[in-house]
Amino acid sequence: MPVVHERMKDFYEGYWQHRINSHYIHTQDGMWTPERIHAALRMIGTPIRSIKVLDVGCGEGTVGKMLKEKLHHNVSLQGLDISATALQMASAFYDKVAEFDADSDSLSQIFPQEKFDYIVAMEMLEHLFNPKRALEQFKMVLAKEGSLIVSVPNMVHWRYRLQYLRGRLPGENTLYEIGEHLQNFTFFSFRRLVEAVGYKVVDIDGQFQIPLGRLMPVKLKKGLERAFPNLFGYQVVLKLQANQS
Repeated sequence: MPVVHERMKDFYEGYWQHRINSHYIHTQDGMWTPERIHAALRMIGTPIRSIKVLDVGCGEGTVGKMLKEKLHHNVSLQGLDISATALQMASAFYDKVAEFDADSDSLSQIFPQEKFDYIVAMEMLEHLFNPKRALEQFKMVLAKEGSLIVSVPNMVHWRYRLQYLRGRLPGENTLYEIGEHLQNFTFFSFRRLVEAVGYKVVDIDGQFQIPLGRLMPVKLKKGLERAFPNLFGYQVVLKLQANQS
């Protein structure tokens, strides 16, 4: 096992043990579900045929749990994660799970004959040394008309901008150690990255926070979210399709 992979695996075993000890497991009864997960499910919708979904960085399995509850037998689910601890929790919600290091392992070797209608990668690309490589890997196992749904934290959300002005780095977006995020994305920098890899953005959603947003008419609030995702987007979710050559 390469030294870097071994150290990353050890780090995320510690990360998930910390989550368990802190009772911060979204599949537990009574636990809230992050808005990014709801956004991903909205993007998948309710297909009229059975679909195949690959969840990369599946963690404790929240996406799988909610998709099974929504689509029942109309979805085939596979989950990948670097942490055996996470996969042990997730295995109850997926048809198959397997260990996977997105910085070094090859999806085409794991799935030499398989293509997926949807690949979901929620809040995992910022944890990688080379997110561009992972995005290229996703294209290799994505069906021709398939979609990739990804989310990243937006590091220039308006609350973070206020912290920068005060001379402080935003630290609230990490759960274990500040070093868990190896990349810092803005909406615009992430969009440039996915477009450079050969994707087109077909939908934008996520968790948005607007000052006094609860007092605004829904139409106005939604308009501001769409117009200024780099300002109001706390976690941005993009639905992507690969450009056809």
